[in-house]
Amino acid sequence: YSDRMMSVQITNQNSETTFIACYAPTLNADTHVIETFYQELKTAIEKVPKKNGLILAGDFNARVGKKQIEMEDAIGTHGTGVRNKNGLRLLNLCTQQNLRIVSTFFQQKDKHKTTWQHPGTKKWHQIDHIITRASDARNVLRCRSMRGAQCETDHNLIRATIRLELRKYHHVPKKTPKAFDTKKLKTETIQTLYQSEIEANFTTQESHDIESIWKSFKEATTKAALDTLGARKYQKPDWFDESDTLIDEVLKKKREEHNRFLATPSPNQKKRYVSARKKCQKEVRKIKEKWWIQKTDELQHMMNTNDTYNLFRSIKEIV
Repeated sequence: YSDRMMSVQITNQNSETTFIACYAPTLNADTHVIETFYQELKTAIEKVPKKNGLILAGDFNARVGKKQIEMEDAIGTHGTGVRNKNGLRLLNLCTQQNLRIVSTFFQQKDKHKTTWQHPGTKKWHQIDHIITRASDARNVLRCRSMRGAQCETDHNLIRATIRLELRKYHHVPKKTPKAFDTKKLKTETIQTLYQSEIEANFTTQESHDIESIWKSFKEATTKAALDTLGARKYQKPDWFDESDTLIDEVLKKKREEHNRFLATPSPNQKKRYVSARKKCQKEVRKIKEKWWIQKTDELQHMMNTNDTYNLFRSIKEIV
């Protein structure tokens, strides 16, 4: 839509849901800029069919405050702070479009409602919101800000648990031959185990019937592969997923410093947290570079050995 707004549509077997992410102008922005944003947001909302689900989320820079009159259906009874002009604009839009600011409907501590700390007053405010249609608000089971989430921003992450009703479909599964995880055969231990399984399962027969011998050999190798290798998981190689254990170890120190900073915020503790964060970023970059070097070495080896089949397949998986 614009540099302040983007959307994505999720389609499932039962319905379609449109997610709109927003970054609204601040209260100090020019009035024309603010009004233009809300007009664009209104247009984006009206483009979504009424039968489809709708979820708005982002930094609205709007303090909606607490519910003031019973007619304000767009806001719940558990808002926080004092309403400002942007908050009033957001409430008017939600009322016109029959929307609900679900982050104000849950009773919880203020630290689980507020999302941003004013740099001057050091006071926390609720300016980031998750918004749904009024008809879908009952499907939002929980909504709260996550103080411990490390997003490298001065805002707290908001997380909502939303129930989706999916229609059950009964279909006959296709019988496709299993592809085994042959990459495990690179390990010498797995090679030895695989050979032992084949020898244990395959029994030589005195029969000269080629079909019978082939069937016995096929069953032996298939069973050995299933027991030792398992089925291959079809997923695109990703440096982050494949390095999950290493990354988790790197993040551990950063989490510890972040939790200490939340418990006892001080200039010295913040300095330690920033230092741990920079070190973490550096280590993660090293892990990523090492993963790509390993992949390129594997591709080079396939080229040198004229293994065009696996070379093409590996390139296709990566890109």
